[in-house]
This record gives sequence, C-alpha cells and structure tokens, in this order.
Amino acid sequence: MRRLVDSVLVTNAGDQVILSTGSRDGLSLRGDLGRVEQAVSLLRGGVDESDIIADRVLEDLVVALTHMGWLTSEPPQSPAESTGRLARQHGYLTLFAPDARELQSRIAACSIMLVGVGGIGAVAAQHLGAAGVGRIVAVDPDVVELHNLNRQLPYTTRDVGVPKVQALKARLRDFAPETNVVSVRRRVTDVRDLDGVPPVDLVLVGADQPAELADLVWRWCLGKGVAMSRASVGHEHGFWGPLLSPRDGHCHLCFEEAREAGLSRERWLEGGHGPTPWSFGATNTVIAAWAVHDIVQYIATSGCPTLNRRAQLDFSRGELHFFDGPRCTCNP
Repeated sequence: MRRLVDSVLVTNAGDQVILSTGSRDGLSLRGDLGRVEQAVSLLRGGVDESDIIADRVLEDLVVALTHMGWLTSEPPQSPAESTGRLARQHGYLTLFAPDARELQSRIAACSIMLVGVGGIGAVAAQHLGAAGVGRIVAVDPDVVELHNLNRQLPYTTRDVGVPKVQALKARLRDFAPETNVVSVRRRVTDVRDLDGVPPVDLVLVGADQPAELADLVWRWCLGKGVAMSRASVGHEHGFWGPLLSPRDGHCHLCFEEAREAGLSRERWLEGGHGPTPWSFGATNTVIAAWAVHDIVQYIATSGCPTLNRRAQLDFSRGELHFFDGPRCTCNP
C-alpha cells in the first residue's frame, strides 16, 4: 500500500493542483485536473500496488511523490490513534520522514538525561514528555524557589522547597504518564557523578554551573558512546546545540576551541562574566523548545539542524546565527 503522508497540503489553484508541506518546495500538477484530484484523493486514503500499476495518472503521481519523500506504506491512523494524546504530532513527524509510526516508536524507546532541570531543563522536560519520550533521567541538586517560577514552568507555588527532580516527576505524571521519570538529586562536579544513572541515548546539558560542566558531561558521553546537546540563555541571547555524537566522530572540545577562536573581543569579554542573574520566561522557553525540537528530530532520524552546529538567537534583534563545527580528527 502507498499513502500520501498527513503533512502534505493539497490546493486547487484553478489551472493546477499544488501539493506542498508549507515549504517552498512543492509539486505543481496540471493536465486533467479531475483525474489528478481523484488520484490524490485515492492516495490520501491509501492505494494498493496493483491499483497503482493499472492507472497511468496514479502511477505517474506516485513516481513524483516518491521522489519528494511524501509517500508512506503505513496505514492511516486508527480511530484510537486519531483521538489519542499524540494524534496531532503524527502528521508533524512526517515533515522529518514519511513513516510517522516508526518515528514515534523510536521516540518512545528513547531515554534522555537532563543535567539541570531549571530554566532550560524544566521546560525541555515538558516538551520531551509531551512528545512521548520513553524515559527522562532528571539530574539536579536544587529545590524549587519562588524566583524560579517566572520561567521554570512545570513548578508551582506548592512546589517551593521541594526538590526540583521530585516536583518535575509529579508534574509529568499528570500529563505524560507513559514517560518514566527517574529523579537523581545530585550535583555534577566530576565525571564520576554521572555513573550509576540508568542507560541513556542522549544528554541535554541545561545547567551552567560549574563552568566546566559541559566538558565533564562530554567526557562521560564519550566513554559511553552517548550523544550530547547543550542549551543556555544569557541576557541578550541564547543558544542551543551543538548536538554531538561520539559515534559520528564529533568532539565538544574541538567544537568549543574553534568557536572561541572566531569570537570577537566583545563577545569574548561578554562570555567571561559567567551566567547572568537575570532571566525571562519567554527566552528560556523558546531556547528550550528549539533544543527539544532538534533532539526529537535526531532521535527519530539521526539528523537535525544543530548536528555539530550551534544556533544562537539574538533576542533584542530577533536574529538567528549558526556556527558550524569543525571536522574533528581527535575522535575517530
């Protein structure tokens, strides 16, 4: 069976039928528009291979759609799937690859560790749970404080004084009960502090203390063959990435060396002041959400926009910049 993926939009523009996913890359179909619309309608519900071969218009359309990557062999959503918690995500995943069920199964089988569940990690945990990630290992030493509540959105006034990892587990249980949250109340100051946690597929570093935290986590990831990503928010800008995979030969140390070599003096001095004490909910949310978007895409497809690449968003100007990491030779 071949079926048009759910994310493809069909528009009748009078003299043509246009298929697109909202991007600039679309497919314009002309000719007998009645036959074209009929073929598209059949493909929306799913067509057997024998029926495709018997219909020239349908066969030509399948060739074009296969080239675009817009056909799947998966059947349409069942009634239970179409009303379930992840029903609206199904179509979005087909923007990554055509087989949404397969992608969702990879997400459900994944285990992700969050080092820090504050401004970045707490929001990331919400989105990871909402996306159906199977297990989240939350690592953080702190308790919820009142000043956290402008940006660490899973927590409420009732959680003040409660360990963050405990409050986060309770919150995710409310809306993502199928996600197993493992709470680890621990401060990471040494590579060995991550020993003993459950196996994970990827680590997101959202904490900013100690200063060498990302280096420590990367050393642990390198030893385990586990991918790592980072995200952080400053006063004027925030960043997410790079997402680095030891198995793909990436290296956090080489990436940072190359990135710092390209910084202007002003940016270098700015980074030397350490984390800002000021924080705004909207900026934390947007950076954490983009980090999760790329992580979920990587889990599902092994690729994403910040693979060996950092995205930096300038809040005051609304400008997005990317830094591409070097080809590393120290981690063959």
